[in-house]
Amino acid sequence: MKQQSNFNFASPFAWIDIPNKAYSISKYPITNAQFAPFVEAGGYDQRQWWTDAGWEAKGQGLALDYSQGGAVATNQPWTEPRYWRDNQWNGAEHPVVGVTWYEALAYCLWLSDLTGEKITLPTEDQWQYAAQGDDGWLYPWGNEWDYTAATTR
Repeated sequence: MKQQSNFNFASPFAWIDIPNKAYSISKYPITNAQFAPFVEAGGYDQRQWWTDAGWEAKGQGLALDYSQGGAVATNQPWTEPRYWRDNQWNGAEHPVVGVTWYEALAYCLWLSDLTGEKITLPTEDQWQYAAQGDDGWLYPWGNEWDYTAATTR
């Protein structure tokens, strides 16, 4: 049995088991340069990449415009990520931002078709497993706190 940490996050910490550990996860977030071919190929206009709920949400164009104090912008169907043309967020090597879960999933389905590989968003358990590993240690270096092994002040 794995140990639980005594450190109290907002939600309880627990080790999880991934039944099929044979999965890969990207080491880095998807960049604007990686997402651009999906936009340029018309991914936002091609129904086959979208779930029913995603296609409906995309068509309604409901979005919060945080640059305008959180005002709701309506009737503007999505044709690209929210901040795609904003110089603060659109650097080629910057992570793509302003995408919904539906947009991210549509990108994964499009990329799967392009590469012939099954690509999807990680489940919560897969994400947690990727972050914590499966060694059962409380810390990356073992079960005892060592201030010299951590980046702290």
